[in-house]
Amino acid sequence: MAHSKFLTRRSELLNAHEIPLLLTLPSIPTANANLAEQVLELGLETALKSVPLLGDSSGDAGWRAWHKIAGFPYRPIHSALTIPDSHSRVQAVIDGQGLALWDDLVAPEYQDGKLKALTKMHLRTSGYFIILPERSMTDSTADFVAWLRTEAQGGTERYGPCNYAVVVAVHLT
Repeated sequence: MAHSKFLTRRSELLNAHEIPLLLTLPSIPTANANLAEQVLELGLETALKSVPLLGDSSGDAGWRAWHKIAGFPYRPIHSALTIPDSHSRVQAVIDGQGLALWDDLVAPEYQDGKLKALTKMHLRTSGYFIILPERSMTDSTADFVAWLRTEAQGGTERYGPCNYAVVVAVHLT
């Protein structure tokens, strides 16, 4: 089974032992309005070396991947901070504590001017995954996972681009 394809047949889900992609949401370096002005003055490459880069639950993996596709060397300042909680991380960016990679989940913050995209260069490999158990799922769990995948596939058609996302860890007791 491919990680990048959605599985909707319950029979395929019942014995899955993987972490398939649920929804792709490209991410982009983001700052609050004041830091965005500073980045514009300094230049993006210089700013990436002098402003804290706020990491997510993957630590700095996202930033390393973004630097690679941008063609910039990864040389953050030593005071970089990992903030695994999304709500705390977005608030830290709004408060001006650093730059973070964000996707369309922060569209409302973009729209009201709290956050600014610093470039148009997206990290297109970011997204949300379903963590499936290492043992067979019940029929109802498999139905739920199939429903999540159906919703994720149809979300952009029904609600516009990436207005919601779901991260699910399926846990069986």
